[in-house]
Amino acid sequence: MCCGIVSIIPSMLLLIAVVRSSLHTNCRSLMCMWIGFQLLVYATVWWLAASNMIYEQKYFKETFDANGHEALILKTYCPIWLATTCFELGISIERGLSIYNPSKYHGSAASYLLIFIYFIISV
Repeated sequence: MCCGIVSIIPSMLLLIAVVRSSLHTNCRSLMCMWIGFQLLVYATVWWLAASNMIYEQKYFKETFDANGHEALILKTYCPIWLATTCFELGISIERGLSIYNPSKYHGSAASYLLIFIYFIISV
């Protein structure tokens, strides 16, 4: 549980650095969404740890009860984790497109519609 709380610090520092950086708006938007979903992953892991301590015992069980209260946590965790992975792929694709023609790309406007469509597909 403590590791989940401590993990928030580097993510928040990265978020502050990304927001203040001179990255292209497309990259900045994707990275901010990725960091936001990563923070949600930390929150669901913390939720699982807290629920095990409150409802069951101090330590994780050897088996996972997919029919109990843990099922809701698992159903919440998995889509968030998959969206985080999709945002990592989106950042990679965006960076790949940016190195194809850097001067043209950095001079271009933000593609908010594409970012929104990618967000919907990821989530």
